This record gives sequence, structure tokens and C-alpha cells, in this order.
Amino acid sequence: MQEVSDKLEASDDDLSTQTAGNLDSLENMEAAHDFPLEHQVYPHGRISSTCYWLQDTVNSDEATLHGFHTPMTIEPGTQVKDWDSNWQNKSVRKKHLWDKSEMNFVDVRNGYWRPAGPSDGGSSTESYSVSASFSLTDLGVSTSMSWGYTNPAMERSDNSSEWDNYCDWSWNINDRCGDSVRTSTLTMEPSSKCEQTDYDCGMGERDICSLELKATFTDGSCGDGYWLKSWDTAYKHC
Repeated sequence: MQEVSDKLEASDDDLSTQTAGNLDSLENMEAAHDFPLEHQVYPHGRISSTCYWLQDTVNSDEATLHGFHTPMTIEPGTQVKDWDSNWQNKSVRKKHLWDKSEMNFVDVRNGYWRPAGPSDGGSSTESYSVSASFSLTDLGVSTSMSWGYTNPAMERSDNSSEWDNYCDWSWNINDRCGDSVRTSTLTMEPSSKCEQTDYDCGMGERDICSLELKATFTDGSCGDGYWLKSWDTAYKHC
């Protein structure tokens, strides 16, 4: 079993907007299994994630506390070696769907994510200006005005619901077309945990959690997008 507690040390800044529960017990969780989510389409990009299925082997003798730690990598086509591509990042979405569990009792404790690559890339400034001219008798007068605003280069949102038992994170890239966050490899490390009914062999095969990774890439003009998706379901059986 792989010890992953060092990957799960979170600061307050890494916590999601969920407020219930705490992250203390993650230090006692170990990866019992792992499996990949991967997909690529030329010339658009690649998505990949290793899904570590965690179990609390210290505080839960029945192994009823589950978790998923899912570091992921998003590679736009322009970043992939040997690809002659100008496709760039547009958006990313990651889901831990504990509500897909087939166990009788499911209680999501909390979730958080941790940036491991460019987390926001700073900010992106948009500037606008207009000019006008008019005449007063024989006097020509011209005037102009300008304004601007600043957006984060990458906006992160937590769409999770402890009530409905799922975790859902999204990242939307606002960076200017061709700038660093658009063209860089993006990496994040979402994690969550969930208490469920104790499993025994008499139950047969039971789904525990479904996981999804989706990314949208855009062409060199940052116009229309093309999305890639990979998903799988973790289940228990004897």
C-alpha cells in the first residue's frame, strides 16, 4: 500500500468552499488501489489523471471511510512534443461522484484541491478605447476616452455539494489568447473523502464512486472549443 499523506497536506488556501468536516484524518489514509484516466485527440490535446483510492487503515477497522486523491495533467496541443498544433487550454472540470455509490449509506465529508502547476497565472487585463470628433462652427474638436479591467488568468470554482454527495471542481481560463496559462501544461490535485456502509462479500459487486475528467481546448484564435473526457467507476467485489 502506498503512503500518500505527504501529498495530502493542505493549507487554508487549498481548502474548497465546503465548510463541514476537516482534513485531519487524511494523514491516516493509504492508497489501496490506483487506476488511470487518460485520453488524447490530435491536434487538440491530452488529459490524464491517476486515481488513488484511499482507505483509512488506522481509525476505521471496517474500512468504511474512503477517499480519492486524483492528481491530473492537462496538455494543450501546442505543448505536446512532436505535435504541430496551436490548440490551447480553455476549461477543465473534475468530478468525484460519490452519489453514484450503490451502498445504502453515503456521507461525503469534504473535498479540496491543490494547484500543482500554474495555479492562476496572474491576471489578464482587457483595455478598450473610443474616440469621437465633431465641429463647433469652424473649430474642430476631438476627444477620446479609455477604460480597462482585470480578470484572473484562470478562475477556479467549487461546485461541490456535501448534501447531494458529490465533489465537482472547474477551472476556466481567462488568459489572453496565446498567453502562458492558455499554452502551459496545467496540473491540479483534487481530493475528497466519504463514509459509506461497511462492505461484505454477500453484497456482490457494488459501485463506490465514479470519477470524471473533462477538458476543453480551443484553436489558435481562441474561438470554438473541442472537449475530451475520461471516466471510470471504482467498485468493490470479492
